[in-house]
Amino acid sequence: MLKRSYVARCLFGLLLLVCPPLLVQCGGAAEEPGTETGNPPHVEERKLYLVESARGVELIGDAGAVSPQGATVQVTNLRTGERVETTAQSDGSVRVVVPGTLQDDYEVTVSNGSGTVSARASAADANGDAAIGALTCDELENSLSQSVAAGYMLGDTACVADTDCVYAGWGASCYYQCGASFLSVAGEAAARATVELSSAPFCTELANRCLRQPPSSCPPDLVTTPVCNQGTCQGLDVNALECVELTRRARLRRRELLDGGDKGCSSNADCAVANPTLSCVADCGNQTPVARADQARLEASVAQVERDFCQNFSSRGCPPDPIPPCDPEGPATAVCEAGQCSLVFGL
Repeated sequence: MLKRSYVARCLFGLLLLVCPPLLVQCGGAAEEPGTETGNPPHVEERKLYLVESARGVELIGDAGAVSPQGATVQVTNLRTGERVETTAQSDGSVRVVVPGTLQDDYEVTVSNGSGTVSARASAADANGDAAIGALTCDELENSLSQSVAAGYMLGDTACVADTDCVYAGWGASCYYQCGASFLSVAGEAAARATVELSSAPFCTELANRCLRQPPSSCPPDLVTTPVCNQGTCQGLDVNALECVELTRRARLRRRELLDGGDKGCSSNADCAVANPTLSCVADCGNQTPVARADQARLEASVAQVERDFCQNFSSRGCPPDPIPPCDPEGPATAVCEAGQCSLVFGL
């Protein structure tokens, strides 16, 4: 018994000397846990650079530029004091537009619950060549890809009708990868202009010193067409539509195009008669007045409806659209009345 007590006292003493914190596991008084350092933010200044944007200056951070993901990234124009905030992406990349010019200096502040860290971002000349010139060829390709993708993904998608929307394939003067968005007509034009501007420095640098891969072979998009869904341009999978729905949508899309065509004129010579047909829609004709200058665009748009809906209708062997009873109108003549093209029958 004495021997056991002596051994126990020795073990207890050894425990006190070697590992005091373990006492809390043995019935001792537990202390409050210490404050952990967490995951402090970090910014990699060499991965930050500036490019011109249609809305000011765009700060771009490649993958790994900031950490951790979800951290708040604040960019301040040190000349004007204007600032914007965004959030670090899962791969540590960041991009945000801040009002200013490439001649200004900017401070990038990354913060989360574990701390704050800042870095400077500036361009040595009007093209930001000094910052971009420090990137490797792979980093340039990656940055170009991010710049193009962001330009189109941030494009305007507001719409009222399907004809307000377009399929916007991602493209720039030297961008060869696949990608597309569904944007408003105005949004697609603005996005394309922004992308051309922001990608130009990367294209120049890639052409000057990098051996590039050949263009990618992108699969054609044959079954998705732009539609306006609750005020937002989206893609519609045409293969998911029933035959009757294909016909209905084709008819409505054509009507939107005809009603929205330009009809402005100053004389009869400015006007023409449009009568576009669709193979999957049976009707009594669609004679519509249109400004002669807009006739080719209108006919091309209706031809796109044929490709989007009627080709799918035909390839699936859908039954023909029933022919409605028709009251013949006879040939029409387009005339200019009060500055608008209209139709006159029986002339």
